[in-house]
Amino acid sequence: MDPIHRLEYFFTQFPGVGARQSRRFVYYLLKQQPQHLNELSRLIAQLPDLVSECADCHRFFPKRGNHQDRCPVCTDAQRDVSQLLIVEKDADLEAIERAHAYNGYYFVLGGTLGILEKNPERVIRMNELRKLIARKQSLKEVIVATAVTPESEHTGDYIHEALRDDAASRGYSVTTLGRGISTGSEIEYADADTLRNAIIGRK
Repeated sequence: MDPIHRLEYFFTQFPGVGARQSRRFVYYLLKQQPQHLNELSRLIAQLPDLVSECADCHRFFPKRGNHQDRCPVCTDAQRDVSQLLIVEKDADLEAIERAHAYNGYYFVLGGTLGILEKNPERVIRMNELRKLIARKQSLKEVIVATAVTPESEHTGDYIHEALRDDAASRGYSVTTLGRGISTGSEIEYADADTLRNAIIGRK
């Protein structure tokens, strides 16, 4: 495979990128100056050294100092310790933060469950979620903030069922975002007002 088609293939592995768009990316890069390409390749190569995955919520965040394994949100003592909001991916977390309607902590699942998925814990971080919830002694509410798509709703139903007994024994509630978000919508693309209404109207 020649370099152009090989790079096209790599771009098609990105979420939401098809063959036509990946080809545009390649030809865009071919028109750039060498220093631009060198800077891009340098940033990509340095990602593992410059970015960490939070040990608590599992979002990615820029490293600041040595041995820091928790992100700024998880180390913020001003956050509401009684709330934990579960999202599918980092982009959802960032969208909710921009809406300024929530001040608790987060957990990033890392994906969604297919309807026929036989091994859910291979796809989403369910074991890590249970461990985090077990450590949160002041927890009063777990908010399941998945998108309004078939796979996302199936994922939300799975989480509700998985946490049902623990929630009942410990006395916290498991809620879902209100329907300010229309069916088929992704959270990361929702505007701030829509997200704010969905969080306020959770049930």
